[in-house]
Amino acid sequence: MPKAEIYAIMGDLAKKGYAIILISSEMPEILGMADRIIVMCNGRKTGELGRGEATQEMILELANGERTGKGLNNGKEIFHEKDDRFP
Repeated sequence: MPKAEIYAIMGDLAKKGYAIILISSEMPEILGMADRIIVMCNGRKTGELGRGEATQEMILELANGERTGKGLNNGKEIFHEKDDRFP
């Protein structure tokens, strides 16, 4: 099945109120389909971005662990859910 057909099905389901979890490493797919983007690095959540604030550069910085602390989402703390199980 072509991706365009899958995207159409996902769009129809979203319009009906279904939640869809999309796991992807393809940046155009993420930016084009997601309303909310959760980024992880080394098993940790490093950021959560809304569609309007997400950029390719920001996602890559979060995915590489380069961006930390406050700074997104109007200064609200959205990074570093500390978990001692991970280095």
